Amino acid sequence: MNRNKRIFLTITSVKAKKALVLAFTAMVLIPLVATAVINNPTPITGTVAANTRAAIGTAGVPAKVAVTLTPPKTFADKSWHYYVIKVELQDLYGNPAYAPDGGTGVSLLSSNPAVGNVYDRSLTISAGNTYAVTHFGSTYTAGTTKIEASAPGLMSGSATMTTWGRNPTKLQLFLAPNKVLSDDQYYNYPVIVQLQDAAGNPAPAPPGGLIVSLSSSVPTVGYVPTYLTISEGKTYGVTWFHSKLIAGTTTITAAAAGLTASTATMTTVAPGAASASKLALWLAPIKLPATSDTESYTVVVQLQDTSDRPVKPSATTTVSFYWTDPAVGTVSPSSVSISSPSSHAYASFVSTYKPSSTDIQARSTGLTNSPWRTMYTDGNTPQKFAVYLGPSKVFAHKRTYSYLVWVQLQDNAGNPARALTGGKTVTLTSLTPSVGTLSSTSMTISAGSDSSYVSFISTYVPGSTTITAADGLTTGSATMKTVAPKPYKLGLNLAPSKVFADNSYYYRVVRVLLQDASGNPAMAPVGGISVSFSSGDLTIGSVEASATIPEGGFFATAWFKSTGVPGTTTITATASIGGVTKTATAPMTTVSPTANPPAKVAVVPLPKYPSVSGTYYDSLIVYLLDATGNPTDAPTGGISISLSSTDTLVGQVDNGVTIGGGSMYTYTWFRSTWSPGTTTINPAAAGSTLTPIPAQATTGTFTGSPKTYNFGSIPILFYTNTFLVVGNAAAANEAMSAAVFGPALTAAGTLSPITKTDTLLTLTEKTSKNLIAFGYNNNIRTSYPLGIVVSESTTWFNITARTEGKSINFTKSSYPSQSVAIVYLAKNGTRAIMFMWGYGWQGTYAAALFMSDTAKWQTYATKHLLFLQWTDANTNGFIEKTEITVATSA
Repeated sequence: MNRNKRIFLTITSVKAKKALVLAFTAMVLIPLVATAVINNPTPITGTVAANTRAAIGTAGVPAKVAVTLTPPKTFADKSWHYYVIKVELQDLYGNPAYAPDGGTGVSLLSSNPAVGNVYDRSLTISAGNTYAVTHFGSTYTAGTTKIEASAPGLMSGSATMTTWGRNPTKLQLFLAPNKVLSDDQYYNYPVIVQLQDAAGNPAPAPPGGLIVSLSSSVPTVGYVPTYLTISEGKTYGVTWFHSKLIAGTTTITAAAAGLTASTATMTTVAPGAASASKLALWLAPIKLPATSDTESYTVVVQLQDTSDRPVKPSATTTVSFYWTDPAVGTVSPSSVSISSPSSHAYASFVSTYKPSSTDIQARSTGLTNSPWRTMYTDGNTPQKFAVYLGPSKVFAHKRTYSYLVWVQLQDNAGNPARALTGGKTVTLTSLTPSVGTLSSTSMTISAGSDSSYVSFISTYVPGSTTITAADGLTTGSATMKTVAPKPYKLGLNLAPSKVFADNSYYYRVVRVLLQDASGNPAMAPVGGISVSFSSGDLTIGSVEASATIPEGGFFATAWFKSTGVPGTTTITATASIGGVTKTATAPMTTVSPTANPPAKVAVVPLPKYPSVSGTYYDSLIVYLLDATGNPTDAPTGGISISLSSTDTLVGQVDNGVTIGGGSMYTYTWFRSTWSPGTTTINPAAAGSTLTPIPAQATTGTFTGSPKTYNFGSIPILFYTNTFLVVGNAAAANEAMSAAVFGPALTAAGTLSPITKTDTLLTLTEKTSKNLIAFGYNNNIRTSYPLGIVVSESTTWFNITARTEGKSINFTKSSYPSQSVAIVYLAKNGTRAIMFMWGYGWQGTYAAALFMSDTAKWQTYATKHLLFLQWTDANTNGFIEKTEITVATSA
């Protein structure tokens, strides 16, 4: 009997029914996710979608929303900064998590809209993506705002955006010219009022502009309008001066609420008979932003006689401007004409993006040149590159992650700096390309911009790579991490593991798996993994010589050929993984052919599948058994088997397959989704009494980090089954301490922490749950001393952590204005215990108050012991966070 033929007929029957399967003839196909691209070319909009998730504590299941800003500091220039806000899904362990089918809806909020806002108040992270992007819109007000993201059922996340700019604190009044004729005329634009910060740098007007009040001390000499408006975003405004017929001086004052006022003196002189002999030049203001803008009425030239008196020319006079550094700015137009009845003319200064200075002079034939005047431009000079990654951890699933690698130009203080004319070229390098590469090895940050981006392309190799940016400035770098199970060993799965001893080929029944150290599926790197097979007893059967687990795949199949001799042989799979030879074995049994009718139908998936929305062909075996549990063939005409998945949100199967007549099995596909979990696959024979033997298919991303018993892992360690324990006496200080710390724990994601006195804890709770104990007299502390020893006398008090070799001493005479405390986190079996207590109620409360600031968990993320000291600095008897310091840590 030729099993090759019989199996082929079965495949043909299935292929005729399923055209999709007909399109793929390879034994193992790479999951569909292998070519997926995360690409958000336009701003994401949409309503908040519902989240459908498996257990939140499972690795790979979204547990929280994280916000990354690339870059976290930008200009306060009232513009949209594109794609800088990244909203990412993470699991409980801080690894990326795929959004499930239907996507994950996220709401966004800016805590300080006066500084900046978000483009999308709600967006959807689409199914199969780990993050989405949107824009940040700055205002002209420099400051900070917290970008907050929330999603139903997930822990919220936030990040702080800082905008760089100048906030006005004072006015600076310029008069240019500051000497005019007393001829009862309106002189346009000689009054210039600039907004400045405390250091004298130009500062933009806030939203709506700024109204400045003006006055003249001697209106009979000349007067000004009662106010001028500096338009929003502009640093200065200009207006007129009306001279009278009386020569003299008047003081002009500019004032505005909340700003320091400024004054300047205008002089009017009687017209004279002398002709012009020289040029006078004013630059007003003398410092402007380096933003490549045309600043009108800022360059003023005047005709004067030898006595510095303004002169109306008898004929039109042409004046030309000269400047020393056009890379900083120029004058436009480069020449002006002065005609009677005017004695002066205006031009504009056109800045570039270069903060520096340039000297300007006015010249005209037959007249003495003006003195050189210096114009300054304000901004940040590019001196280094900074690299920002958002997010900085992605899956090693060979994907393209758009808008992820950002390079910003900065000055030495870390402030954003604009690229100069022509832009700035950046050379980009991924130092470990086997982990990931970049969509381009160079970029150009365009003139006037501070940053640009490229995509990151991960491979199937988990690890880290350093991204560097260099080209003439101080090099910047950042580390990108990719996560996925790391190939470590082989697994061997035979399905069915018992066939007939009938000299036939059994295709796809030998299934070799690439696994990590925990037995989770791991993806093969570039080139795949070549696996060789052998049979321990060739008198029983032989196996295909080799197969390749393809790049991005985690399994391959091979055939087994039986002989006519019943028995058991050991199948061995061998491969080199990371330069180390690995083997896996499994027994294959052959039995004498029988004609027993089918009594059962069984289904066998692979042990585990990645939850990456992949279709895994030939991975699901459906076979027939007789009443004794031995294999048997389908009768003539075959048997139709319907398949169903109890949870299609976890995985789907082919609706139905046919085991052809004379065949004992067939194979089909299993399709995972983006949701980790477990689903039961049920086989059923239509119109038959066959007993179904279902099987569970487990899917996951399998990237959970091992628990570390440090403060940075508090959200993980105390995620569930957590009790806050106060002493049986339930002293007020212990209750207060639990009350101040509890909300921080809840905000970090802990599910319903329960507060109890130590004697109310059940034996199970005391010995197997996660405990956080407050107070020196708490019997949890004495039940689990963990090497913490207290010693004291009438004058001093000491706490020593023997294992860490750390201690803290306290002089009792300084109490109650000072106290000390300990915070200690430890592993106890499979659960976590944390103590917070100190000398007197002040010490215990200080420890709880200090740890209620979740930022401290990250500051001391790698620590598990803190010795704290509290000093009542303001002598008010209260404990305040600013009064608590860390004496030592471990």
